[in-house]
Amino acid sequence: MEEEIFVVLAGDGVVQLGDEQTPVRPGHVVSRPPATRIPHVFRAGEAGLTYLAYGTREPADICYYPRSNKINFGGVGVIARLEQLDYWDGED
Repeated sequence: MEEEIFVVLAGDGVVQLGDEQTPVRPGHVVSRPPATRIPHVFRAGEAGLTYLAYGTREPADICYYPRSNKINFGGVGVIARLEQLDYWDGED
């Protein structure tokens, strides 16, 4: 699991943490500790949004993207879209 820190450099927008949106502008710092299970996304305002993203980049990190229903298995370099399957599907 990976810690991330975002530093807003220019422009404006919002950071969405789960269902909550918070305005951001230059000088704001957003810290995302690992394993919160709360998705986050930045949305730029009309002037755009420039930020630096720092992270520990753990080689075996697993990340779920709820808006697109994708999962990233960092350790094996695979990104996949999830779908509900029967456990025995394809096990003939």
